[in-house]
Amino acid sequence: MGKFAFIATGYIIDYDGISVYIENLLKNLLLHSSLKNKELSLDIYIAESAKTVFIERIFSKNKYENIHILTIKDNNPILKMIHLQYMLLLNRNYTVVFMPNPMPLFLSAGKRIKVVHDLTIKKTPKFFSQKMHRYIDFLIWYMRRFDDAIGYISNQTKADIKQFYQIGEANKKMIHLPNGIPFKVLDTPRPKISNILEKYEQKSIEFVIVGRINRAKGFDRILKFLNYFENYLQNEHNFINVIVHVVGKQTIETREILNEAKLQKIHLQFHGFVDDKTLNNLYIKSHFCFFLSRNEGYGLPLVEA
Repeated sequence: MGKFAFIATGYIIDYDGISVYIENLLKNLLLHSSLKNKELSLDIYIAESAKTVFIERIFSKNKYENIHILTIKDNNPILKMIHLQYMLLLNRNYTVVFMPNPMPLFLSAGKRIKVVHDLTIKKTPKFFSQKMHRYIDFLIWYMRRFDDAIGYISNQTKADIKQFYQIGEANKKMIHLPNGIPFKVLDTPRPKISNILEKYEQKSIEFVIVGRINRAKGFDRILKFLNYFENYLQNEHNFINVIVHVVGKQTIETREILNEAKLQKIHLQFHGFVDDKTLNNLYIKSHFCFFLSRNEGYGLPLVEA
């Protein structure tokens, strides 16, 4: 029986892109015949703080004899990495160790696969410090030197890896591991067409922006639109109320960017992280949705949403 280690320590309670990606990969892995036929044993490493939510989301009521959940203490990021390395050192009989990000693993047996999501830092270098550049360069160098394969989330990411680091299929095993539509979407009810059309006849208009709001993610495009729409509203009176809902990870930079627009007719509402029900309600009431995705290669935030 083969033994597979899935490092899901990046999974967090506040749903983000990495968490969605981990969830989608695992749910597809659970459908594989080798797991169903018990030809493969799977160890999943998860942060202690996210264990309960993780099990509820991934496994629901299903139980697998050949799948084991191993918790990693995560009250401190450095101790978290040390504990993970220690656990991998204790279990040195893995056939494959998979990590859905580029973090280095120094003490692990078996073939190692890690994933690069995007190279935003290289495509928009002025937004990042030299220290961050050196860190990313080290991570990619380590993958090339010590890991058995590099996963990439989109063809754009694959092209960027080759452009910035000269790593490609000619000198490294490359595996396409794209994101996908979350399984829970299949059970989401669809609104009636009549309700949708009625919404667009109202005198108010609402937008929702999903994703991390910073300059590197391409928010300048949305800012350009908001400025255009602000000028339009100064001369036209089609809408009594215009609201932009901002959902997702926000920093000091988020408010600085939006304050630069000096919007008067458009009202901004910041929500931060919200649960699925709240986000779905925002989708329902909004007329248009913006999803920031400049460097992933396609609408990854749309998939996450």
